[in-house]
Amino acid sequence: MKKLTNIQKEQKRVTKMCQFTWEMQAASQVMSFERDVHRWYLQHRPKCNSVHLPLFWTAIWHMVHNYPDNIVSNLAEYISEIYDSLDKDIPYHTITSEVHCNKQSFPKLPSNVYVYSPSVSYEEEQGRMFSLIPSPPIFGKFYFNYKHDIFCSYFLSGEYSCRKRLNDFLCGYDGRGHDGFFVSSPVPYPICSEILSRSTFALTPRGTQPYNHRLYEAMQYGAIPVYISDRYSLPYSDEVDWHNLAVLVDIDDIEKLPEILRSISPEQIRQMQEYGQWFMENYVRVDKICERIFMHADNLENRIFLETGNKPSKKNEENWFYQDFEEIKRQKGNDTTFEFSNMFPILTDKNDQAGTMKGHYFHQDLYVAQLIFSAKPEKHLDIGSRTDGFIAHVASFREIELIDIRPLESHLENITFRQADLMELPPELVDYCDSISSLHAIEHFGLGRYGDPVDYYGHLKAIKNIANILKKDGFFYFSVPIGQQRIEFNAHRVFSVGYLMKILSQDFEIKSFSYVNDEGDFFENVELTEKNVSLNYNCYYGCGIFILQKR
Repeated sequence: MKKLTNIQKEQKRVTKMCQFTWEMQAASQVMSFERDVHRWYLQHRPKCNSVHLPLFWTAIWHMVHNYPDNIVSNLAEYISEIYDSLDKDIPYHTITSEVHCNKQSFPKLPSNVYVYSPSVSYEEEQGRMFSLIPSPPIFGKFYFNYKHDIFCSYFLSGEYSCRKRLNDFLCGYDGRGHDGFFVSSPVPYPICSEILSRSTFALTPRGTQPYNHRLYEAMQYGAIPVYISDRYSLPYSDEVDWHNLAVLVDIDDIEKLPEILRSISPEQIRQMQEYGQWFMENYVRVDKICERIFMHADNLENRIFLETGNKPSKKNEENWFYQDFEEIKRQKGNDTTFEFSNMFPILTDKNDQAGTMKGHYFHQDLYVAQLIFSAKPEKHLDIGSRTDGFIAHVASFREIELIDIRPLESHLENITFRQADLMELPPELVDYCDSISSLHAIEHFGLGRYGDPVDYYGHLKAIKNIANILKKDGFFYFSVPIGQQRIEFNAHRVFSVGYLMKILSQDFEIKSFSYVNDEGDFFENVELTEKNVSLNYNCYYGCGIFILQKR
């Protein structure tokens, strides 16, 4: 067995210490960006030279404001214990949805803990350097509808100077006021989202912080944000042109708003909407945000040198980076073919392995594809599995038919697509095939995430319909998240192994069970013992893989 590094040992230790905040998160039922990041982390286990500190700050903030003082005091003491236990020679990072979540009623974070947040830079908040990647906490899918019947919308809110001045300017605009502006007091989110989806522009003035995630709510629904501020704090400014994404208006130019917006041509509007869609897909999706955070966190200690000129205090194996940098500058000399741009240090590849073979999707996709290759079924049907993983594996050696509730525009050889809702069985699919797969999909049925109808029993209906689609003695290859049974709305369900055995045994015989644990390691064809089933194989968010045969 490969020896764990100090970083890996410390990661296991702090993950265990922080687990109580995950339970707080589930109890509070509050959506949070840190929850999404941690879920991505558990699934992908990225290699990182910084320790991920998975404290769910939104759940902590919820407790601070809703629980008695004695409980809050105990919570603060325990978090202080976590702080005190951290190794001063190791860099850590944590995620927080809001800047106030990790400072109210609690001591300051240790100086070697870096923070990633959608909120304002911590340079101002805590007086020390933080390498910040602001990441907007957008939940749900993106809606791009370019047929808008509202020119510009705004929901009156806040007393901060920018918002107050804007509120005063628009005080005479009632509903569909003059100049095509739709102005309203705050409304419930479903109504707000409908208004945004019908708006060409949406006013997003800064609040108490220079950063404003309302920008992304506007772009989420296809509106062009109008960012009104006396100071701009815009993420990824070195990579994207914000003048092509939003209309930036200085606080002193509020009175010119109608004139500024009317001067933008229909062609410019269309280009900004398309650029906004590209930005949302490539920068705001949770997986893209997480990739950036952990890539950045991988180099935290060395970024101190790059940003401040101070080398790390302790001797480490990465000093070769500075030597290589000086050497390539010497070789370049006065040559101008390539100029140096922003630093982008990648420090782990030199001594890293050729790749990572871990995680739910890596193991389930490869394992089940191998089984299907060996079984050689007459007709194989897949329901909702990942197209750029499992479907691609199977399509490399045979035909496969794919069913999903969402449309699929791509067309490739060996892949046939049918759009359908498997909670409602199309009659032509009864006794349709002798082999079915559904990997990491059934947990989503009935939660509305992918446009499906909300149905608490959606997973049961889907499994029953799959049994009806499958011919007698046919095989069903099935995987879902396993752990303490719960719904993390609207992302997915997590199933206990005992519950799965109970519902699956009604129509299927369990031929084998394998699983991927929380560390991303694969255990093939394990025995379903009473003890391990009751413990869910020690998984909090694992992946159970069943091979089933229809009775």
